[in-house]
Amino acid sequence: MSMFNFFSNAPYGVSITDRDACMGCGDCVEKASDIFYLAGDGKVMVIFPLPADGQQRAEDAAAACPAGIIVVDPE
Repeated sequence: MSMFNFFSNAPYGVSITDRDACMGCGDCVEKASDIFYLAGDGKVMVIFPLPADGQQRAEDAAAACPAGIIVVDPE
């Protein structure tokens, strides 16, 4: 189990590689609002625990991220 998936029983993990690079566009939230949200500073955060059925939505959000900072790790 990956460190970033420690709090979830989901069969995948999600990490943000460089939160400072987040543009705050919200594309990730639009694709997977049950996995991502924009914090008060306008930067992406991951919602834990991850939903067990959210891997495809997380991958769609990662693909939509213009900064390329979302990584989905199938476990």
